[in-house]
Amino acid sequence: GQCVNSCTPQCSGKQCGDNGCSGSCGTCSNGQTCSNGQCVNGGSNGLSGKKICIDAGHGGSSTGTAAYSLIEKNVNLDVALRLKQILLTNEAIPIMIRTSDIDVSLEKRTSIANNNNCDIFVSIHCNGDKPNAKGTETFWAKPNPYYDKSIELANKVNSKMVSYLKTNNRGIKEDIYSAPGSLYVLRNTKMPAILVELAFLTNKDDNNKLKDSYYKQEAARAILNGLQEYYGNSSTCT
Repeated sequence: GQCVNSCTPQCSGKQCGDNGCSGSCGTCSNGQTCSNGQCVNGGSNGLSGKKICIDAGHGGSSTGTAAYSLIEKNVNLDVALRLKQILLTNEAIPIMIRTSDIDVSLEKRTSIANNNNCDIFVSIHCNGDKPNAKGTETFWAKPNPYYDKSIELANKVNSKMVSYLKTNNRGIKEDIYSAPGSLYVLRNTKMPAILVELAFLTNKDDNNKLKDSYYKQEAARAILNGLQEYYGNSSTCT
């Protein structure tokens, strides 16, 4: 199910679905489809037709955390656009909150998700704190009517993210409604909703990963694979 060196030269070292990987080396057969660089069983791995709302946190005048020459809003958008592409490969329907550096209010973000009757809402962020704080964490909120499903999704995505980014696992966390930092988008969406804090921009090691295109692609893949596992089909060919 993967492109190997014995295939045509342009496929050397590539996986199915990669740019420049075409022909028999870039496609899957026998009823399988390309997912996460591998040929998988079961159609498009459970995501076909699912509306996945992708919220690239911050944007425009809201920069988010900034450290070591990285600005959060840009990292969030980069990962969101990567996620969009691999969702399309899996026949999902990505609903994008933003695709450029613009301001989008919290109210507008939730209305986009709700008005499009999205199946899942994923907000992508980066963390910031003291330099020794590091790792990945994923939030859910009980005021969301689908909070039980949000917990399930948060567990699956957070586990994949820690594995793929090789970051410290800070776990999944409930966003308490009465807390000053309550996450509006999680409390006001009408579908399972999570907010993923990829890593800490203020930690040098985490920051270096988020500067690297490889790890940003891995972050997108982690969300994709978490979604696939959530929908109950993650078998891959050998």
